[in-house]
Amino acid sequence: MNVARDPQIKTIDDLHGRVVGIQVGNTSDLVARKLLAEGAIGDIKYFPYDGILTALDDLPLHRR
Repeated sequence: MNVARDPQIKTIDDLHGRVVGIQVGNTSDLVARKLLAEGAIGDIKYFPYDGILTALDDLPLHRR
């Protein structure tokens, strides 16, 4: 989550209608698909990262 860009998002409820990005093949895919089916998120966008550090590098402002 880019907290600088979207500081108002603090809970899953705040994701309503938003697109959630996840790594292809990540275990979070199951959670994201469930949230999508429940209407808790707007859509899922998949990214082909080889590892979490590469994914974190794509966030403009992140905390390591």
